[in-house]
Amino acid sequence: MSLDDYILVGPVAYQGKPGCKNSRCTRGYRPGYDGCMGWHCSYCDEPCSSQGHKCDASEAILGESERIAKEIIEND
Repeated sequence: MSLDDYILVGPVAYQGKPGCKNSRCTRGYRPGYDGCMGWHCSYCDEPCSSQGHKCDASEAILGESERIAKEIIEND
């Protein structure tokens, strides 16, 4: 087994954050929804593109995931 056998996913984003008032986000109207229609980072929750972005939180999480995967491989 090698690191190529593991899939590290990131960066990722989600669309529409309830309660978001950030001026960088696209506004839209949906009955009963108080939030934006923009994209937000799944790691730090900040506005970003639909492809996500590299941020301190994503770098830390993905780095730790890679470290754990390497540790598993070494102990196999």
